[in-house]
Amino acid sequence: MFSVENKDTTRPYAASESRAEKLCITTEQIEKIVSGFYEKVQQDEILGPIFEKEMTEDWDHHLMKMNSFWATVMFGQGSYKGNPLQVHGKIQQLTKAHFDHWLCLFESTLKEVCTNSEQVEDFLSRARRMAVVLNAGRN
Repeated sequence: MFSVENKDTTRPYAASESRAEKLCITTEQIEKIVSGFYEKVQQDEILGPIFEKEMTEDWDHHLMKMNSFWATVMFGQGSYKGNPLQVHGKIQQLTKAHFDHWLCLFESTLKEVCTNSEQVEDFLSRARRMAVVLNAGRN
Protein backbone atom coordinates (compact mmCIF):
# COMPACT_ATOMS: atom_id res chain seq x y z
CA MET A 1 0.00 0.00 0.00
CA PHE A 2 2.56 2.60 1.13
CA SER A 3 6.25 2.66 0.59
CA VAL A 4 8.35 3.52 3.60
CA GLU A 5 10.59 5.67 1.46
CA ASN A 6 10.63 9.37 2.28
CA LYS A 7 7.41 10.30 0.52
CA ASP A 8 4.38 12.30 1.57
CA THR A 9 2.01 9.58 2.77
CA THR A 10 -0.81 11.88 3.89
CA ARG A 11 -2.46 12.01 0.48
CA PRO A 12 -4.65 8.90 0.82
CA TYR A 13 -6.33 10.60 3.79
CA ALA A 14 -6.70 14.06 2.24
CA ALA A 15 -10.14 15.59 1.92
CA SER A 16 -11.04 17.81 -0.94
CA GLU A 17 -10.78 21.47 -0.09
CA SER A 18 -14.46 21.93 -0.96
CA ARG A 19 -15.44 19.24 1.58
CA ALA A 20 -13.51 20.97 4.37
CA GLU A 21 -14.95 24.33 3.30
CA LYS A 22 -18.47 22.88 3.19
CA LEU A 23 -18.05 21.70 6.78
CA CYS A 24 -16.54 25.08 7.80
CA ILE A 25 -13.36 23.44 9.08
CA THR A 26 -10.67 26.04 9.77
CA THR A 27 -6.96 26.03 10.48
CA GLU A 28 -7.75 27.55 13.88
CA GLN A 29 -9.99 24.60 14.63
CA ILE A 30 -7.24 22.18 13.59
CA GLU A 31 -4.85 23.95 15.95
CA LYS A 32 -7.35 23.57 18.83
CA ILE A 33 -7.83 19.89 18.03
CA VAL A 34 -4.09 19.22 17.86
CA SER A 35 -3.39 21.19 21.04
CA GLY A 36 -6.23 19.58 22.99
CA PHE A 37 -5.41 16.09 21.80
CA TYR A 38 -1.73 16.29 22.69
CA GLU A 39 -2.55 17.75 26.10
CA LYS A 40 -4.52 14.55 26.68
CA VAL A 41 -1.70 12.40 25.30
CA GLN A 42 0.88 13.98 27.60
CA GLN A 43 -1.29 13.20 30.63
CA ASP A 44 -2.34 9.74 29.43
CA GLU A 45 -0.88 6.80 31.34
CA ILE A 46 -0.82 4.60 28.23
CA LEU A 47 0.33 6.90 25.42
CA GLY A 48 2.16 9.56 27.43
CA PRO A 49 5.19 7.40 28.30
CA ILE A 50 5.51 6.19 24.70
CA PHE A 51 5.56 9.74 23.36
CA GLU A 52 8.04 10.84 26.02
CA LYS A 53 10.36 7.96 25.17
CA GLU A 54 10.09 8.07 21.39
CA MET A 55 9.78 11.76 20.49
CA THR A 56 12.97 13.21 19.09
CA GLU A 57 11.73 16.81 19.10
CA ASP A 58 10.23 19.19 21.62
CA TRP A 59 6.46 19.40 22.01
CA ASP A 60 6.15 22.82 20.34
CA HIS A 61 7.87 21.54 17.21
CA HIS A 62 5.76 18.39 17.26
CA LEU A 63 2.54 20.41 17.55
CA MET A 64 3.56 22.59 14.61
CA LYS A 65 4.27 19.45 12.58
CA MET A 66 0.91 17.92 13.53
CA ASN A 67 -0.92 21.15 12.66
CA SER A 68 0.70 20.97 9.25
CA PHE A 69 -0.14 17.27 8.95
CA TRP A 70 -3.83 17.77 9.72
CA ALA A 71 -4.09 20.83 7.47
CA THR A 72 -2.67 18.69 4.68
CA VAL A 73 -5.11 15.89 5.44
CA MET A 74 -8.16 18.13 5.69
CA PHE A 75 -7.39 20.75 3.02
CA GLY A 76 -4.99 18.92 0.72
CA GLN A 77 -2.56 21.83 1.09
CA GLY A 78 0.51 19.67 0.83
CA SER A 79 2.36 21.64 3.52
CA TYR A 80 3.32 18.50 5.47
CA LYS A 81 6.22 16.52 4.06
CA GLY A 82 6.79 13.45 6.11
CA ASN A 83 6.26 9.74 6.39
CA PRO A 84 4.05 8.74 9.33
CA LEU A 85 4.25 5.08 8.36
CA GLN A 86 8.01 5.07 8.68
CA VAL A 87 7.99 7.00 11.97
CA HIS A 88 5.39 4.79 13.64
CA GLY A 89 6.88 1.63 12.19
CA LYS A 90 10.04 2.22 14.24
CA ILE A 91 8.15 2.17 17.55
CA GLN A 92 8.31 -1.50 18.51
CA GLN A 93 5.93 -1.38 21.46
CA LEU A 94 2.92 -0.04 19.50
CA THR A 95 -0.01 -2.43 19.15
CA LYS A 96 -3.52 -2.22 17.75
CA ALA A 97 -4.69 -1.46 21.29
CA HIS A 98 -2.49 1.66 21.33
CA PHE A 99 -4.01 2.86 18.05
CA ASP A 100 -7.52 2.14 19.39
CA HIS A 101 -6.74 4.18 22.50
CA TRP A 102 -5.31 6.97 20.33
CA LEU A 103 -8.61 7.02 18.42
CA CYS A 104 -10.60 7.29 21.67
CA LEU A 105 -8.58 10.27 22.85
CA PHE A 106 -8.81 11.87 19.42
CA GLU A 107 -12.57 11.36 19.23
CA SER A 108 -13.00 12.85 22.70
CA THR A 109 -11.04 15.92 21.60
CA LEU A 110 -13.02 16.24 18.38
CA LYS A 111 -16.29 16.23 20.31
CA GLU A 112 -14.96 19.05 22.51
CA VAL A 113 -13.75 21.22 19.63
CA CYS A 114 -15.86 20.54 16.55
CA THR A 115 -19.05 22.51 16.05
CA ASN A 116 -21.12 19.66 14.60
CA SER A 117 -21.20 15.89 14.20
CA GLU A 118 -20.29 16.06 10.50
CA GLN A 119 -16.97 17.70 11.36
CA VAL A 120 -16.30 15.05 14.01
CA GLU A 121 -17.02 12.25 11.56
CA ASP A 122 -14.94 13.81 8.80
CA PHE A 123 -11.86 14.01 11.02
CA LEU A 124 -12.56 10.67 12.68
CA SER A 125 -13.03 8.74 9.43
CA ARG A 126 -9.58 9.86 8.31
CA ALA A 127 -8.07 9.08 11.72
CA ARG A 128 -9.58 5.58 11.61
CA ARG A 129 -8.04 4.92 8.20
CA MET A 130 -4.70 6.21 9.47
CA ALA A 131 -4.84 3.87 12.44
CA VAL A 132 -5.52 0.89 10.20
CA VAL A 133 -2.70 1.81 7.81
CA LEU A 134 -0.19 2.64 10.54
CA ASN A 135 -0.96 -0.55 12.45
CA ALA A 136 -0.80 -2.67 9.28
CA GLY A 137 2.51 -1.03 8.35
CA ARG A 138 4.02 -2.33 11.55
CA ASN A 139 3.45 -5.98 10.68
